[in-house]
Amino acid sequence: MRGTGTRTVGLLALLLIGMAELAQAAEETRVVTGRLPAREWMDWTVSLDYLHEHEHGALKREYQAQDTGGHIGLVSDLLYQRSRDVMQLRGEAGLFKDLSLFTVLSIVVSDQRSLDFDRTNACASDPNLCVDATNSTTLRDGILPGYGTQLPSTTVFRGPTRRGFEYLGLGASWAVFNQARDDTKPTWLLRFETRLSLAEDMRFDPAAPGKNTGVGLGYHQFIFSTLFSRRFGPLEPYSGAWVVLPVLTQGSPFSAPGLSGGAQKHLGFEAGMEATLWQDEQDKQARYRFAYELRGQAELRLDGLEQSPLWEALSGDPSCRPNNTAACRPGVDQDRDGAASPNPGVTHSPRFGQIGGDTGISIQIGPHARLRSLFGLFWQQSRDLTDGSSGNAVYDVPGRRYRVEGGYLWRIFVDGGVVF
Repeated sequence: MRGTGTRTVGLLALLLIGMAELAQAAEETRVVTGRLPAREWMDWTVSLDYLHEHEHGALKREYQAQDTGGHIGLVSDLLYQRSRDVMQLRGEAGLFKDLSLFTVLSIVVSDQRSLDFDRTNACASDPNLCVDATNSTTLRDGILPGYGTQLPSTTVFRGPTRRGFEYLGLGASWAVFNQARDDTKPTWLLRFETRLSLAEDMRFDPAAPGKNTGVGLGYHQFIFSTLFSRRFGPLEPYSGAWVVLPVLTQGSPFSAPGLSGGAQKHLGFEAGMEATLWQDEQDKQARYRFAYELRGQAELRLDGLEQSPLWEALSGDPSCRPNNTAACRPGVDQDRDGAASPNPGVTHSPRFGQIGGDTGISIQIGPHARLRSLFGLFWQQSRDLTDGSSGNAVYDVPGRRYRVEGGYLWRIFVDGGVVF
């Protein structure tokens, strides 16, 4: 029975499949080493991650009328939601000392967006103020159809369910210092990763809503990051920073006529603590361990092009042309010169921040397997949807712009892995 139980635990660990090696370290700054003194060969790790994200917020609209005294006010309009499930398969191999190479394959299982009438604040106190098809500014301006009708539900728009291979990540990790080798020094990691877009770029055609189910971002990503940690008995605080630099793919929706400036760059910072609550050691190495983790993160997204919460609704019919204006929405589908042209859905976004954190547990199962699970909650800074640089008179000038408010995101992350 005892041998059967041990084999069962081992099989479960393989099925759960983080990164793992013999030396105790925080999961966030774990080093996949080329060789430790007690090892005869390099580490090889394989891990499988699952991420679920749910994003929610409100799209309010600017307006200017007699009741605002000539000033620009805000009126409720739409609520947006996005739900996303992603699986990632990761492999990493130590090369020499504390230098390793890794590869990541990201697969989007499901990615869907929707828009609903905002019936939260004013609507609760006065039903006559509820947003519906008779007073929604998005429907009034012809961005979405149905103005003046009675829609059967509060759902205004639901995009296609997107899925597929998202990107192939290739990178290197180097521990300048490794506390597992020299306990007088902290652990300091430098990482570089390139994420090559594999999928069809995300686009939306209102004349054929289910035609494109691609998950491609429209750009490759180059990511530089650094992480520090220092273990003090059962506690290991850590901190780090990263920068994401996008490079547009060929034919990207971000390179549509009239767009310039490139996709948004991201800057981020994190600080956290991992506390070992219990562990069982053998030969001064933790073989079974249970730890609690708390982490905070802040990210700044710089000015640039993005596919905003409204991008699918803004996207125009590809058949919209100067000789086929019947397929165009007045004012929405036009180029800078006012000629009929399908709206690419991509907008110029001002910079904004996101802040929040994760909490969860890490479990080491014997010398070769680990499991990590985190729950996170993040808030987005209120901002204008567009920065006014496109000059579109329907949604990108004072008095007509959208305002994103109350944006938040929650996520569940599970990471399990084995080391050979």
